[in-house]
Amino acid sequence: MPHRLFKSRKDVNGKVAAMGWCYGGGVALSFALGSENHEGTAIFHGRLLDDPERMKSIHHEVYGTCAAKDQGISPEHVGNFASALRKGGGR
Repeated sequence: MPHRLFKSRKDVNGKVAAMGWCYGGGVALSFALGSENHEGTAIFHGRLLDDPERMKSIHHEVYGTCAAKDQGISPEHVGNFASALRKGGGR
């Protein structure tokens, strides 16, 4: 996994986070879901989930920005994501 590559480099502090815009926001979220080594995730639009069970593996803060008038992600989707993250134990 990419996080192992980054953590082993001598020019980094060992902390790994991911951020992404649009499609990349969903990719950043998938990294957060698939790795206990993540320490931060930032999503700027992108695919969001609403299943608290899937969110249980996220043990770090997640920053998200979506526009209220976004054609792809409604405020309702964002609210469902935030609720699922909280129910799953994330922040």
